Amino acid sequence: MMELLNTSISYNIDGTGNTSSVIAGLRGEVEGRVTITANVTIYPTDLAKDEAFDDLTKKELSKRAVDKIPSVIDSLIAVNGGWSFTAGKISSVSTQFNQSETGTYVNANVTATESDFSDKKLDDVTMSEAQSVLQSILKNELPTS
Repeated sequence: MMELLNTSISYNIDGTGNTSSVIAGLRGEVEGRVTITANVTIYPTDLAKDEAFDDLTKKELSKRAVDKIPSVIDSLIAVNGGWSFTAGKISSVSTQFNQSETGTYVNANVTATESDFSDKKLDDVTMSEAQSVLQSILKNELPTS
């Protein structure tokens, strides 16, 4: 299971001096398998009724951002993909996914090997099939709330 680490916190301040939103930078990696970077905007609607941004710690804001990541995964778009070869034989398939909507930017690079495909050799896998498996790998590696 991947741990998403907070890499930055940025406060957006409105014209009256109040915090209007917070952007949390996140990064996580499962070596050789998944790398994810994200900037997640936390809006007032993401807070409980009695909460204010200025009352939340860095750790609490980071957790809010991490909790928003799983809801974005299904809308990620594969933007680049390909097969890697070792000694002339396909050894893995990788895809880069990304998404940028509603203040959240996610970039994920995911790699699968033949063992991730239960009924096919990598030589017989289409990119569409690979992307489906790669997205499943990403979901399985993400932390759950």
